[in-house]
Amino acid sequence: MQDKQFESAKAVSCAAHSKFPTHHSQWVSLLISQCTRLRAPPPYTRLIFNSTPRPDIYVFISMLKYYSNLGSAHFNQVVSLYQKLQCCDLRIGTFVYPVLIKSAGSKGIEFHAHVLKLGLASDPYVRNAIMGLYAKYGPVENARDVFAEMRERTLADWNNMIFGYWNWGNKAEACRLFDMMPERNVVTWTAMVTGYARMKDLENARRYFDEIPEKNVVSWNAMLSAYAQNGFPEEALKLFDDMMNSRDKPNETTWAIVISACSSCGDCSLADSFVQKLNQKRIHLSYFAKTALLGMYAKRGSLQAARQAF
Repeated sequence: MQDKQFESAKAVSCAAHSKFPTHHSQWVSLLISQCTRLRAPPPYTRLIFNSTPRPDIYVFISMLKYYSNLGSAHFNQVVSLYQKLQCCDLRIGTFVYPVLIKSAGSKGIEFHAHVLKLGLASDPYVRNAIMGLYAKYGPVENARDVFAEMRERTLADWNNMIFGYWNWGNKAEACRLFDMMPERNVVTWTAMVTGYARMKDLENARRYFDEIPEKNVVSWNAMLSAYAQNGFPEEALKLFDDMMNSRDKPNETTWAIVISACSSCGDCSLADSFVQKLNQKRIHLSYFAKTALLGMYAKRGSLQAARQAF
């Protein structure tokens, strides 16, 4: 499925280049966004970027967003891209820097001093990106320092800090901040579900999940994953039935989680029933979900079914 999408993106690229020989930045930006979504190889994506002799600021932003999904392994390319942006006759707005920080992965810390030098640390979006950086990669105390210095905190700031504390195993501080929050959204509640699940406290994870005012597919997936990864596949399948009766519809991640739960439960009838549902709904599975399905069949010794899925 993903290969077909990628080939489709290539076809669009060729068509765009032939129809628009000047390589309009709008098309290039759109194609790079598609590469990000499809996780296209870096050399191919960079080739698209290089196809326009005068990229505008949105082409640069699209390319930085692409690198943000690849982690710190491509930090040198991010630095090179930023240097090229500085050399262009383009106005670099403040909105560029949060994307720049995120695109550098764990090495985004090196851009912290840079934005301080530019006097941008007070910008709420830059500040949130810096805090998110330390919340994810540490030290979390640096994230707390940024958070403490804020005169006005957005909901995203609170969520970033709660995520950071859970990420570094500080349950007490995560819960304390949650209780202090002036408002919460589904991201906040899901962070609490995921945090307790990481500590294998499924009772509290489920308690927070049940209290979510308006769930979405991400919150459902968080609770499903909590059950599946902690050895409670039957509970995961029961919860999946509840999800199917809700207004929230499964996505590819949901299918992968539930397939994994079917594989673990050892009940062939449940697994067969689930696969039947997939076929009835004509669900197109991602490679990740297909791998889980192959693993389930292999575990059962159903080699013929595994070949058909492959």
